[in-house]
Amino acid sequence: MAPMSGPALLVDPNPTVQRVIAAMLRQQGFDPALAHDDAEAIRLLRDPQRPFALAVVDASAHQNPTLRQLLLQDPRRRHLPVLLISASLRLLHELGPQALPKPFDAAALREAIAQAQRRALAPSSGAVPPSSTRIPISNPTLTSRSPLPRAQDEVSIDPQAPALPEPARLASLARLMLEHLGVRGWYEQEELEEAAKKALEGASAGQDGGPMSQGAPREVLRGVADAVPLGEVMQVLQMQMQTGVLEIRRHQGPEVKVYFQNGLVDLVISRGAGGEFRVGRYLLAEGLIQQDALAEAVEQSQQEGRLLGDVLVERGDIDREQLTLALMKQSSELIYEVLRWKEARYVFFREKSLPRNLDAQLGLPVASLVMEGFRRVDEWRLIEESLSPGLVLLRDEAALDRLGPGRLSKQERAMLEQIDGQRTVEQLLAAVNASSFEGSKILYQFLQSRLVRRRSA
Repeated sequence: MAPMSGPALLVDPNPTVQRVIAAMLRQQGFDPALAHDDAEAIRLLRDPQRPFALAVVDASAHQNPTLRQLLLQDPRRRHLPVLLISASLRLLHELGPQALPKPFDAAALREAIAQAQRRALAPSSGAVPPSSTRIPISNPTLTSRSPLPRAQDEVSIDPQAPALPEPARLASLARLMLEHLGVRGWYEQEELEEAAKKALEGASAGQDGGPMSQGAPREVLRGVADAVPLGEVMQVLQMQMQTGVLEIRRHQGPEVKVYFQNGLVDLVISRGAGGEFRVGRYLLAEGLIQQDALAEAVEQSQQEGRLLGDVLVERGDIDREQLTLALMKQSSELIYEVLRWKEARYVFFREKSLPRNLDAQLGLPVASLVMEGFRRVDEWRLIEESLSPGLVLLRDEAALDRLGPGRLSKQERAMLEQIDGQRTVEQLLAAVNASSFEGSKILYQFLQSRLVRRRSA
C-alpha cells in the first residue's frame, strides 16, 4: 500500500498539541488544515475546495453527531481514513484499538495512519491487506529498496537463512529499516550497535522477553528539537500529566535527563554538561558551604556510590531545605540550557513512578521554566553578537573611577578583578563561580556601560 499524502484535517482543542501533531503530519507529506473544535471541523469538511485525504480527530470533538455523520456516513467520504486520538482513558477504552493514545511519536502516528487507511479501504475491497509477513532477518541481500514489514507485522528468523550477523552488520540493517520508517538520524551508530549486541546476547542465552516484558519504562515519544521544539514537548508532557523521564542529547555531547512527576519537573540531572551545572557550585555561590568541606563530601560520595546532596545533609554541612533550593536552581539552569540546543534529540520514557533516589519532588511548573528559558535564549543572541570565547577585554580605569565604589554587586566585582587584558572571555568565565550565562551577561553589561573595552589585536 502506497504511503498517503495530501490535505489532512486535524482537530484538536489544544494549540500546543495541535502544533506538535501538525509538524509530524507535515514530515509525513500531509498538508494539515487545523480546527480547534467540532464546529470549525464541520465548516472545513463542508468546504468543497478541500478534498481531504485523512482526518485526525480528537475523540472528544468526534462525539458531535454532525461531525461523526460527515466523517462516517457521508458517501463522499466513505473511504476517508479517520484516525481518532485521545488522552482520556474512558474514551480510549470505549473506542478500542482504532484510537491512538496521546502522547505519541511520529512512528506511532505513521503506523496508526496506515491502519486507518486499511480500515477505510476494507469495505470496498472485501479484505484487509495481510498483517503478517515473514522475512529472514539476517538476509544479506536486503537493501534500502527492499520492502520492509510494518511495526505490527510478524518478524521471524528463517531457519534456512544464514546465521545472525555481527552487531555492526545488524546495526546497519536496523538503520536502513529506521530510514524506511522516516526516523533517520534519531539513533547514533554506536547506540544501534550496542542494542544489536544486547539482542544477540539475549538470543544466545535463549531469552525471548524484551525490555517491556521485564517491566522496563515504555518509550512513547521521540524526536529532534529542530522539528518539534523541546519547549513545546515539555508543555505537552505537563498538560498530559505524564510521569517519566525525558532524555535529551546533543550529537556526541552532553546528556540531560528531565524527570517528570504528574506533569511537573521533579528533578533534572546531566552528564558531561560541565562543572557549572553541578549542585556544589550553587551551594558555593550562595555561601552555604566552603570549598574544603565540599571537596571532602564529593570524595565520600564517590567512594560510597551515593548522591552528593544526601552526603552533605548527613554530614550536617547543609540542611534538606538548602539542598532543595540548590536542586531547584540546578534543574532550572539545565532546562534553560537545553532550550538553546537546536540539534538535540530527545526521547520520553513513561514510568509509573520515579526511582526513589531521584524522587526529589521539586514540583517545578514547565510553563514558567520555558518562559524564562526563551527569554534567556533571546538574551544569548545579543550577548553572542558582542562576545566571543577568544575575545580579550581591558578595564577602563577612568570609567571605573567615575562609577565610584559600592555600585557593583559581589559577582560583578569578582568578574572585574579577573579582567587583566590577558585573559580571554572563555578564561574569565572559568575563573569565577558563575554560570556561563550569568558571567557572559556581566561582561556584556560591562561592554555596554563602557567599563571595559575590547583589546585591539
